[in-house]
Amino acid sequence: MSTRDAIRTFLWNSARDAQRTLRGKPLALVPLAGATLDRRDVAIASAWRDRPDRWLDPEPVRAYERAFARWNASRHAFAFGKGRVALSGIISAMGLGPGDEVIIPGFTCVVVPNAFRFAGVTVRFADIELDTYGPSVDAIRRLVSARTKAVLVHHLFGLVCLDYDRILDLCHTRRIRVIEDCAHATGARYRGQRIGHFGDAAFYSSEHSKVFSTVQGGMATTNDPELARGLAEFQRSSSPLDPGTLSRLLRTCRKDYLTNAHPHRALIRHPAALCMSSSAVASTTADEVRGNRPDNYRLSLAAPLAELGLSQLSKLDSLNARRRRQAAKWREWAEERGYGAPWIAPESEPVFLRYPLTVPAAVKRRPRVIEEELGVECGVWFTSPLHPSPERVEGCPNAYTAVETCVNLPCLVPE
Repeated sequence: MSTRDAIRTFLWNSARDAQRTLRGKPLALVPLAGATLDRRDVAIASAWRDRPDRWLDPEPVRAYERAFARWNASRHAFAFGKGRVALSGIISAMGLGPGDEVIIPGFTCVVVPNAFRFAGVTVRFADIELDTYGPSVDAIRRLVSARTKAVLVHHLFGLVCLDYDRILDLCHTRRIRVIEDCAHATGARYRGQRIGHFGDAAFYSSEHSKVFSTVQGGMATTNDPELARGLAEFQRSSSPLDPGTLSRLLRTCRKDYLTNAHPHRALIRHPAALCMSSSAVASTTADEVRGNRPDNYRLSLAAPLAELGLSQLSKLDSLNARRRRQAAKWREWAEERGYGAPWIAPESEPVFLRYPLTVPAAVKRRPRVIEEELGVECGVWFTSPLHPSPERVEGCPNAYTAVETCVNLPCLVPE
């Protein structure tokens, strides 16, 4: 963002806040992302900025992997620079490549099909169901062929997907690998066990809009020793983050805290955003949206971000409990207004990264109506089936229904 654009944005946001104050509305909307950070996290990021000589130290990364594996009850955990890189590691460990097909939900982020396409794998899109926005087992069954080597199951918005058991049974019967996309659902449980253990491997994201934040980062887990060896090899051949980008990510930690989590963020968020705009690092580049592989795609996780992950992990269970309490309030509010609330699978414990609602298309086109009523930021994930890419996805009518009618609310609302 140019200086002129930053100043223009600052003035526009300040004028909007002044208008909201005159109307008796809360000064700052409760944000969708970044609210997991606190002063301790900022102190960690600041301390590491002054120690560039230790940025390549492997021990904090190993400690973070051990802690995540212990917390998640996984036999093996491997940290990467992004969740999509963790997925790429799983693809490599499974030996997937040209001539193979994978079935994934037709309602996801574009980086998910990209990871398979970058490896030469043919992607087939299965439509979703509209109760949890998970892949439909019937849609998957229609797409299975002799070339199908894997199925990706996601747990969108932190919900355990509706057809979980039936998809697992189908894949087990056909000897098809199952990859679990837990990017939205770190910590969710099914039948007393954390999700990610029911398939062959799983990946998680700690990008700042996810359940916990290392600003950018990802994790791959498996209980299969053969896949673990493949993931370890993929990790060893990954590249470290360049120092300039890492420095900006550490500054972004402070920016995210000041603009999204600070007790007085209503007063300081716009000045902080203006002063620190140069530290912004795009999670998904324009090239990735167009389906092109970035030069710096295959990244390992840096030591400073690993220590930030350890801090975040220590409070993740309490944060997820807060999300569940808020989700119960959103359900009651949605029912009073006739909006569609998500389905909760029996024996599941969602984490509610966001609370998805089915609303009239006109409401999604004007989400500010909800923001004005509730004083929270209203999310529009997803604006296309392969968000944010405009690429068309054939044979997925439910995905397009969700694009038109699904909005989502933050669940880390002050109690």
